[in-house]
Amino acid sequence: MLDILVLNYNDSATTISFANSVKDYANVSHVLIVDNNSTDDSLKKLKEIASEKILVLESERNGGYGAGNNIGIQYLSEKFKSEYILLSNPDVVVTERVLVELEAFLRTHSDYAIVSAFMCNPQKSRQINTAFKIPTKWEYILSIDLIFRKFIHSINYAMSEYENIIVKDVGSVSGSMFLMRTKDMLKYGMFDESIFLYCEEVVLGKKMANGGKKIGILPSLTYIHNHSISISKNYRSIFSRQALLSKSKILVLKRYFFTTWYENLVAMALTKLVLVELFFVVWYRKLIKRQ
Repeated sequence: MLDILVLNYNDSATTISFANSVKDYANVSHVLIVDNNSTDDSLKKLKEIASEKILVLESERNGGYGAGNNIGIQYLSEKFKSEYILLSNPDVVVTERVLVELEAFLRTHSDYAIVSAFMCNPQKSRQINTAFKIPTKWEYILSIDLIFRKFIHSINYAMSEYENIIVKDVGSVSGSMFLMRTKDMLKYGMFDESIFLYCEEVVLGKKMANGGKKIGILPSLTYIHNHSISISKNYRSIFSRQALLSKSKILVLKRYFFTTWYENLVAMALTKLVLVELFFVVWYRKLIKRQ
C-alpha cells in the first residue's frame, strides 16, 4: 500500500479532480492534500471532499513547492508510518496499474529510493524531460539563458536509451510525479525549503546520489502530465515565471554547485539577458499574430 501526496495552491478544481481519480485505487491508503495557504476559497472546497481516505492539511504559509511537500511527507510518515509516498502534481493522470507496478518495483529493489514512469503530454507523446542527468556546473549556469540552453543536450537522455530495458537509472526525475521510499527521502532527501519553485529535481538527485541511493524510470509505464496548469494559473506572466526560475537556479548554483564569485557574476548576467530575450520573443509572437 502507498499514500499519495498532492500540493494545492489556488487550484482546488484540478486538485479535487485528481484526488477523486485516485482515491479508490486498491493500493492507495490515503490521499493527502496540503493546501499551501491558498488565497482563494480552495481550503473550503477541499474540506468538502475530506473523508477517511482524503485528508486535507492547511499550511500556515506558502513556502513553495518544497516546503509544502515536506509538510506532507512528515505528516504521512508520523501519522501513518507510510512506507511509500507518491508525490504528484494535481494536473497528472495516472492509472492504478502504474501505481501498483511502481510500488512493486521499490519493494523488490531496495537500492532505489525513487522511481517513476515515463511522462507523456495530453496527446500521449513521450516527453524528453521525463528525467535528467545531473548537469555540470557550467551546463547549469548556461542553461539560464534561452539561447545557450538550446545547445545543452547532454542533460537529457536519448529516447533510445529507454528501449528494451526494465529500468533506466537516471540522475533525477521530473517532479510532476514519482514514488519515493519514505525512509530514504527522510534520511537522504527532503526538499530545500529555501527554493520556492523550480529546480527541486536537480537538488533531490544530488542528495540521493550522495546517499548512495538510485533513481529510476520504468519505461514500460506512462502517465500524463497536463503541464503547468496550476503554475500557469498562479503565475500568468512568462516574465514572472522566468524570474522565479532564474532565482532558484542562482540559489542552487551557490548552495549545491559551490560557484565562485566569477561564476555567480556570469550567472547573474544571464538572468538579466534572458529577460531581454523573452521580451523580444513575446514582441515577435504578437507581431506575427497581427499579420
